[in-house]
Amino acid sequence: RVSKINVPVTPKTAEVEKKETPIKEEPEGIEDPTLQNIEDILNDAVQDMSDIGMCPKEIDSILTSPPKRSSSSEKDDIADQDDAFAELNAMFTDADKELNDLLNS
Repeated sequence: RVSKINVPVTPKTAEVEKKETPIKEEPEGIEDPTLQNIEDILNDAVQDMSDIGMCPKEIDSILTSPPKRSSSSEKDDIADQDDAFAELNAMFTDADKELNDLLNS
């Protein structure tokens, strides 16, 4: 056999082309245990806040408030990693240059 681009197709190649990655689908009605654990933790936290005397309005305010945004002057972890990578890259470049100079002399 010959493929559409005039390359011979072996039986093994043809078999590989037919295989598809199966998609794992969860049956409906089964809840994700991770989501259930999160729900349980939130319910426990609400109960604890009620136990220490917080009113429902305060609890609702905490649960519905948007996440805190960092200010633009603060560096995040990714920027720190980028700086570290740049420093390491510069060190390796210098070391490669010195090694090449030694090998060529």
